[in-house]
Amino acid sequence: MQVSIEKIISLRPDMVLATALTRPEQINQLEKMGVRIVRFRQPASFPEICEQVVELGQLLGLEERARHIVRQAKEEVEALRRKTAHLPKRKVFLQVGSRPLFASVTSSFTHDFIALGGGVNIAEGQRSGTMDYEKVIAENPDVIIIAMMGSETGIAAEEKRNWQRMHVLKAVQTGQIHVIEPSLVCSPSPATFVQTLRVIAGLIHPEIDLRKD
Repeated sequence: MQVSIEKIISLRPDMVLATALTRPEQINQLEKMGVRIVRFRQPASFPEICEQVVELGQLLGLEERARHIVRQAKEEVEALRRKTAHLPKRKVFLQVGSRPLFASVTSSFTHDFIALGGGVNIAEGQRSGTMDYEKVIAENPDVIIIAMMGSETGIAAEEKRNWQRMHVLKAVQTGQIHVIEPSLVCSPSPATFVQTLRVIAGLIHPEIDLRKD
C-alpha cells in the first residue's frame, strides 16, 4: 500500500495506525518526522480481531465503547456457532486469490469463517495458502467460496467458470460454488466478521435459518 506522506503530514494527525500492508520505509519516514505510529499486525483469528479493537479503544480513550462492540460481536458469533455445531461438517475451499491459486489457511482470521460456520477447511493443515487445482480436486470440497473482485465479469467470475468445468467436484455437482464480496471477507473488524460469518455459514449450511434472532 503506497500512501502520500505529504498528505498525511498536512492533516497533522495525533497518531497514524499502520498495518502489515503499510510500507516499512514509509513508516520509518513518518517516525523520523515526529509522527506517532501505532502498528497493528494482521490478526490470525476472531479473538485477535477483538483484542485489536479493545487496544484501539484504549488508544482513543474509548475503551468502554470498544468493549461493548466486542462483547456484542462475540455474542452473535457464539449464537451462529451454536446453530451449526450439531450439523455435518462440510468440506470448504475458501479462495482468496488466483495466479497462483490461494486459499484461506489456519494462520488467517478468514479460517474462522469456515470453522465457526460449521465447515472443515480443506487447506487447514497448510502453512502457506498457495494451492493447485489438483489439490482441490483431491480434497473434493462440498462448497467452494470465491472471495475476489469481479463477481460479474472479472477474475472472480472467471474463476467460478473454471471450477464449473470440473464436473468431478461435489461442489459443482450440487451447485455450491459462490462468489462473495472480498471487502467483507478481508476486513478484520468485529462487525464485518459477524456479517461475513452469517453469509458464509449460510452458504455452508443453506438448510438452516441464520437470520439474527
